[in-house]
Amino acid sequence: MLTNKGNLSLPLAMFLAYDDYDLQTKKDNQYSVTDLLKSTRQYILRERAAVDESVELQDVTSRTSSAIGRAIHNAMEDIILDPVKREKALTALGMPKMLRNRIVVNPAPQQELPEGALVVYVEQRNEREIDGVIISGKYDLNWAGQVQDNKSTGVFTFTNKTKDEDYILQGSIYRWINPDTILDDVMAINYLFTDWKQFEKTRNPAYPPSDAHTQHFELMSSEDTELFIKTRIRELQSCKNKPESELPLCTTKQLWMSDPVYKYYADPTKTTRSTKNFESASEAAAYKAKQGKGIVIANKGQAKACLYCAGFALCSQKDQLIADGLLSVKE
Repeated sequence: MLTNKGNLSLPLAMFLAYDDYDLQTKKDNQYSVTDLLKSTRQYILRERAAVDESVELQDVTSRTSSAIGRAIHNAMEDIILDPVKREKALTALGMPKMLRNRIVVNPAPQQELPEGALVVYVEQRNEREIDGVIISGKYDLNWAGQVQDNKSTGVFTFTNKTKDEDYILQGSIYRWINPDTILDDVMAINYLFTDWKQFEKTRNPAYPPSDAHTQHFELMSSEDTELFIKTRIRELQSCKNKPESELPLCTTKQLWMSDPVYKYYADPTKTTRSTKNFESASEAAAYKAKQGKGIVIANKGQAKACLYCAGFALCSQKDQLIADGLLSVKE
């Protein structure tokens, strides 16, 4: 159930509330790829929140980002699956007809393929067992043996590399589950940035070059992937029944903790926009001393991941982060 406290129009509320993701009814001995990538605290508290009737209902507006992402994701998938739309898009890109005709989407297991076929799989869910535990996952796209994932996200994720390790693990586990069809040692992340700004491109060398960008990552070996899976299974199972206070705390990296910023203002009476920003307090203080005027205001880093955590209501770590000024929560 979701609330609609802002009294949104029914069509808008329906768009935000709808979720077409085919959630599985998982067995007790089953974990998804996504489960393995979550922190232990986040995974366990999410499972508990799902059955805790005291947890406050989410408002439909909390689904805005995911709804936009879902719409973009479904549109990209639809273009590949629909032969007419696929043909129109590939023609617009100048791909010769001979190459367009080689593409075969989601062939059946025993389907005979033409020579030179470019095989594409979309939204395929599979599973594999290890040590009596089932690992399941559904990837976005397998394009000619290369696993790809589509992301609509803010540029923070890209510039701060907060999800790079997760992307590599995700792609590696998908390949481990599907060794017969995912053959490439490299995966692709297809970004559509929701807050990209042209002027930032010239100021920040780490900034993405455009609002649409593909980034490649080298996958882990099958042996290292399997070791990671076994380690995660052991930790999740060992912590399953621990009290919340005894669960491992999320690390700075898992919290997507941004770095603090020290802002120098030449005129202490005008603090709407800083004159210059610094990464360290000493650099800011030295600059202020050199100028002989102004003030420096420290802006603490923020734990951005907490705002997207389904176990938020049950977590005492987030309470401490709020108390320390490291997590800002909208009322």
